[in-house]
Amino acid sequence: MEKTFLSGANQQAVEKERKLKAIGRERLQRLIPSDAKAIIIAKLRRDDSDSMTDYFGYRTEKTLILGFSKHTKDLFSEMRKHAANFEGTLYLSEENPKYEHREKYSMGDGYYLAKSKYSGWVVQKEKFYNGREYAIERYALIASDEANICVKVQTAKSKTAPETITGDFIIVDYSEKAIALFGDTKSVKDNLKELGGRFNPKLTHEGEKKAGWIFSKSKENELRNLLTIK
Repeated sequence: MEKTFLSGANQQAVEKERKLKAIGRERLQRLIPSDAKAIIIAKLRRDDSDSMTDYFGYRTEKTLILGFSKHTKDLFSEMRKHAANFEGTLYLSEENPKYEHREKYSMGDGYYLAKSKYSGWVVQKEKFYNGREYAIERYALIASDEANICVKVQTAKSKTAPETITGDFIIVDYSEKAIALFGDTKSVKDNLKELGGRFNPKLTHEGEKKAGWIFSKSKENELRNLLTIK
């Protein structure tokens, strides 16, 4: 069998890549949740198209890791959430139909967020088709540079009771199993979502259509502890 010999420069390059991958693997082993099924990435593309020859293409100049997902569904809302983790892709966190691309066909790029397919930042989701360990190997070199990781680390939620929020709120029985909240809730919408509330712009209250939030009756005590009604 003929042996392949590498030059000194090539050997150094191979050894450098081996060491970098080892760093990246160790970093991803700690970073990727054990139940993750996909990764959210951002790629900086450069347009290589040539209109004279009708060639349209691009090349990837940089890849960043924005986060991980516990499911394999292609959701633009999820991509937008992770796009906010990096300043360069922050504009893609805005809800804009023009940024949403659906190319689930042969030779297409799948679902992704971008202003342009051929240039600028592109945010998309890649599934772990061959498992977590394969993904670690695939992204090890990228993860070797900490600057390529823009993952928002989730901190443990405080066990202390949340502050009470005062406002013009109304809590009513809406059905046998649900209660409704009406009032100026814009400033507390995140708190209400965290509590399990669902916003509905067409609820009925006192014979009129009103926007409000629906909660399970099991959440009533928590909701009243969170809100102080003027």
